[in-house]
Amino acid sequence: MEQVNRLGGIVAADLIAISGVSSVSTSSGYPVAVTTQSGSSWLELPLSLLQSSVQDSVDDGDAGKLKVTNATLNLCDITPEMKSYIDAATIQGCILRVHYANGDTIHYGTKLWPMSGFLIRVSGQSTSDGHLYRLTLTSSIPYQGLQ
Repeated sequence: MEQVNRLGGIVAADLIAISGVSSVSTSSGYPVAVTTQSGSSWLELPLSLLQSSVQDSVDDGDAGKLKVTNATLNLCDITPEMKSYIDAATIQGCILRVHYANGDTIHYGTKLWPMSGFLIRVSGQSTSDGHLYRLTLTSSIPYQGLQ
């Protein structure tokens, strides 16, 4: 599996529903560029100050090796329209684009192997904390590394 330098963490993230994707270019089976359909665009996710993360692992099961990606993004200031779009995208499948502090931009999910998951509201520890939303996404892509 390719080693990704995530030093400095996530500084921004975007999401697009599979229905808004025209094509996905891949390298060794992994997404490197996404072409959107006319009229579709990426939704910039309003990341909170709490840390978000994306973790990759390799699952070696009976069906073969899979690259499993788990993303946990903490969001704030979600409008009803954003929530509706995110809810629909996590059900039908989506592609996540993450911008790291070191300048790297990495795509997660493809048209054939999209990310899916759920968005939940999380209450703060105290009344003054308010609340945030936690977006959890997962995808499994056939592992293209040395087998």
